[in-house]
Amino acid sequence: MTQNAMTPAQCRAARAILKWSMARLAKKSGISSRTIYLFEGSVDGSTGIRDTTISILIETFRIAGVTFVRDDDSVSVRLAANPAHEDPARQASFVFTAAIGGVSAA
Repeated sequence: MTQNAMTPAQCRAARAILKWSMARLAKKSGISSRTIYLFEGSVDGSTGIRDTTISILIETFRIAGVTFVRDDDSVSVRLAANPAHEDPARQASFVFTAAIGGVSAA
């Protein structure tokens, strides 16, 4: 897992702040509930989940208005006052290409 990647705790917190179930995150991201379950259940994210899978989850949360902050002393999750999905001025068109395991701008 890359240094700037989301931690399992941040993933759980992001779902909580959005009031999303694992099933809802799975549907929105195209990542299986089982993969999300395995990632969130790990202490440090060392489940063998690909960085591209984590990137898709991060992008899914970003579109919903969540940002992740990680520094030497803490990790945190923030929700934007005007998430991209609610503010047309901030929207970007993204296509999740789950079949090839990546995210690309459309």
